[in-house]
Amino acid sequence: MAPCERWTSKPPVKVPPHYPPDARAARQQGTVILYALVSPDGRVEQTSVLESAGASLDRAAVEAVRQWGYPPVNCGTAPLATEIEAEVRFELR
Repeated sequence: MAPCERWTSKPPVKVPPHYPPDARAARQQGTVILYALVSPDGRVEQTSVLESAGASLDRAAVEAVRQWGYPPVNCGTAPLATEIEAEVRFELR
């Protein structure tokens, strides 16, 4: 079995979420926790909400996280898909 690289779950490409106007008007805040499957080339392919902050914020979090990019994880010479949890915070300032 080939040795696997240590992998950081911090994306070098991290698109900030757009605060939905309806959530902003309602002064809604919170943190959305997402499960994400990262492809061997570092793209986020699948997401699902693990902890919700409301439908509008959840949608905005998914849209942002799907644009994030991660470095590939290699095990020997073969890149691997990886599962992560991504946290997206929405705070009014």
